[in-house]
Amino acid sequence: MLKQLTITNYLYIESATLDFHEGLNVVVGESGVGKSMLVNILSIPLGFSPGSEEIGPWGKHSHITMLFGSGELLHIEIGRKTTFTLNNESITAKKVREYFSQKMDVHSQNNYELIRGNQLAILDRFMTHQERETWEQYQKSYSEYRECLALVHHLGSQIFSETQREWVDFQRRELSFLELRSDEDDLLFEQLKRGQVGLDYAQHFSELTQMMDDLQSQIIKVLRKLSSQEHPALISLVTPLQSLECDADDIRFQLAKKEQDSEALSAEEVASIESRLNTLDTVKKKYQKTLPELITFLAELSEKLDNQEAYKHDLTQAKKREQESLTLAKALATQVSLNREKVSTRVIVSIQEYLGALGLDKSELAPSFVRKQAIDETGVDEFQFLIRVNIGSAFHALSKLSGGETSRIMLALKAGLRHACEVSTYVFDEIDSGVSGDIAMKVSEVIAQVAKTQQVIVMTHLPILAAKGTALFQMTKTFSENQTHVSVRSIVREQWDFVLSTLLPDGQSDQSKAYVKLLLKKSQND
Repeated sequence: MLKQLTITNYLYIESATLDFHEGLNVVVGESGVGKSMLVNILSIPLGFSPGSEEIGPWGKHSHITMLFGSGELLHIEIGRKTTFTLNNESITAKKVREYFSQKMDVHSQNNYELIRGNQLAILDRFMTHQERETWEQYQKSYSEYRECLALVHHLGSQIFSETQREWVDFQRRELSFLELRSDEDDLLFEQLKRGQVGLDYAQHFSELTQMMDDLQSQIIKVLRKLSSQEHPALISLVTPLQSLECDADDIRFQLAKKEQDSEALSAEEVASIESRLNTLDTVKKKYQKTLPELITFLAELSEKLDNQEAYKHDLTQAKKREQESLTLAKALATQVSLNREKVSTRVIVSIQEYLGALGLDKSELAPSFVRKQAIDETGVDEFQFLIRVNIGSAFHALSKLSGGETSRIMLALKAGLRHACEVSTYVFDEIDSGVSGDIAMKVSEVIAQVAKTQQVIVMTHLPILAAKGTALFQMTKTFSENQTHVSVRSIVREQWDFVLSTLLPDGQSDQSKAYVKLLLKKSQND
């Protein structure tokens, strides 16, 4: 059950703490005071998605805290997005919804998904232990069938036709012939780049070598001319020039060696590299893949070609398992369908009892089963409740009912089946809307009966229902110059008669006060 709800900075509520009790918790207030706002807050764990427009003016975030009797502490922070923590650990909205949908049920005037949506889930929800075991066996069997079916499709996609086989074999031969290496194109580009740099260096060395050759030739000419001279001053130049000639020869030799050591590529080598790069570029464009991807693709092609016979054998076995699993799943689906028919009878009997108690005693429910052509995750059934409100009238879908009738059908459903589910807290948003007199009394009695076994939080305008509560809360709205304020306070027992009398048209008249006192006295006696 929900023990405490704390609200901070949510729309018009600056701060409020509600301590809920076991049994029937009643929230009253004038129309438009914001009771539906409270229902929306209670619906957040079940999937209601608040937005930033719900944030009040007293801060940048809204905070909702829910403390449950089983010890769970759920904290909700609403900002640009809504975040959840459960017992101080972050949790996704999906996980919150999955967890708390087993504990809480919110029934508002526009919330009829339970009977207007997947009604088959109602039957599955209220199976006996043995019936549920069969249902779980079916779910497991269907899952195994789907796995077998997926395997059959996978293996079938691996087996080639003769035309496909020839094409794949051609691809394998083409790619194998190229002897691809994963980084080959990058290495060739780098080699071509280094070769171009080496070629530039070699050209420089060649030019310098030629210059040194010319210099050495000039020195030799000078030496020859000097050797024919007898003048002492000229003869003295011979030795330095001979030394210079040796140095020039040494420099020329070193330049020639550096030219040989450079990484310059020959024209043939450049042409070979460029041809290989063009080939690689062509094959990459053809297959729309990089070299590593092509190598992987080639390995996959080879594996598929080499394992064709194994695939065919595996496919035969997989088809056999698929048929076996399908046969078993169909048999279990048939048994589940028979069980659902039994459940539908029990469900209708339980609901029918409360329909009479809610003034719909002339109404009659009937199950409608349609068998599907093929099994799916729900089995082989399509199901919905049919109802006729008057004797002799035709049966029709629940979605055709009026709002008041649908609301009472929902109440009858939840009252009749509450013992078979794990929900511990029911929230009703003005389920008594549009009813009065004898029907209002009957609705109140059924809600009070539900509150004997589950916690009920109800928004109401009816004193006859509020008087049956174990706890009473009043919502009020006040206005300041620029702000609307909504407050929620717990009403002590001594003030119940005063608060409940305000729900009546004539307010605080003696007749209204006497009527409320009578309701409270009768409620205490009950």
